[in-house]
Amino acid sequence: MTTQTCLNYWTAFTPMLDKTTDIDALPPIVEEALSRLNSIATLPEVAQEVMRVADDPESTADDLKRLISSDAVLTARVLKVVNSSFYGLPGEVDSIHQAVVILGMNAVRSIAVASSFGKIFRNTQVNDTFDARDIWQNATVVACAGKLISSRARLDDELCFLLGMLHDIGLVLEVQFARDEFIRVIERHKEQPDTPFVQIERELIGASHQEFGQALCRKWQFPEMIQRVVGAHHEPERLDGEARRYAMVLAISDVLASEIGAGFLIPAPEGGVPRAYTEDLGLSADDIGEILKELPEALELASVIGG
Repeated sequence: MTTQTCLNYWTAFTPMLDKTTDIDALPPIVEEALSRLNSIATLPEVAQEVMRVADDPESTADDLKRLISSDAVLTARVLKVVNSSFYGLPGEVDSIHQAVVILGMNAVRSIAVASSFGKIFRNTQVNDTFDARDIWQNATVVACAGKLISSRARLDDELCFLLGMLHDIGLVLEVQFARDEFIRVIERHKEQPDTPFVQIERELIGASHQEFGQALCRKWQFPEMIQRVVGAHHEPERLDGEARRYAMVLAISDVLASEIGAGFLIPAPEGGVPRAYTEDLGLSADDIGEILKELPEALELASVIGG
C-alpha cells in the first residue's frame, strides 16, 4: 500500500456511535469477568512499584535504579531495550542508573512496565491460529508507532508508548473469560471483514476488548486518561479533549502495525490511515511514510522487551 493510499479516509473501525454514550459505564459482563478471574487481573507487583516510584515527584534516579536492580531479569531486559537499535544511543549503556539519566525516569518506567507485561501476554492462548506472541508483537509495534507519532503531534511520547503496550490488554481478560465466544468472533470477522471487530465482540460477547481493557486499567489504578483511551482506542469519537487525540494516535498506530505485518487479528482496513485523524494530529503523508520506514525496528524490540 502506498503512503498516499495509506492516508485515504478510513471508516472500517469508526462506526457511527451515540456521542452521549458514557465511556465510564462498563457492561455488567466485564465486571463479572473481573470478579471471576481476579488472579488474571492482577498487575505484576514490580510494575506497580515502578509506576509508584516514577510517579512520585520526590523520587530520584537512584530510587528507580534500586527498584529495578532488585529484579535481575527486569534489569537485563531494560538494558537490552535501552541498547537496542530503536533508541540508537551512541554508546553502550551498562547500568540502570545511566539508563535513567540518559532516557529519563518516564522512559525507563515505560520500558520496565512493558517488560513486566510479557508474562501476561505469553500466558494467553486461544487456538492453533491465535498465538499470544502476535498480541505481544502488535502491542510493541503500536507502542513504538505511537512514540514516533507523538513527537510530530506534540504529545507525551512515553504516554503514547505505554498506551500502545496497554491498548489490547483487555484481550487477556476477554479470552480467559469467554474463550469459545471469542473464537466465534474471530470466525465471524473472517466472514464479515467489513464489520468492525468491536461490533462483533459486543454482539457475541456483550463487550469488546476495549471495555475489558478499560476495566483492567481501572482495577490497576492507572490514571483516568489511560483508562479512557484504552477503552476507546478503536473509537476515538467517543472521547473528547486530549484523550481523543491519544486514542487517534492508537488508531493510526494499529493501522501502521498491520501495514508491516504486525496487525494481530484485525488487518488494516482497505482505506488505510484515517485522514480525519492525521489532519487532527497534524500528520502529513511524509510523516506517515517516515514512520513506516522506522517501524520494522520495533519488531526486533518486541523480542527484546519480551525476553
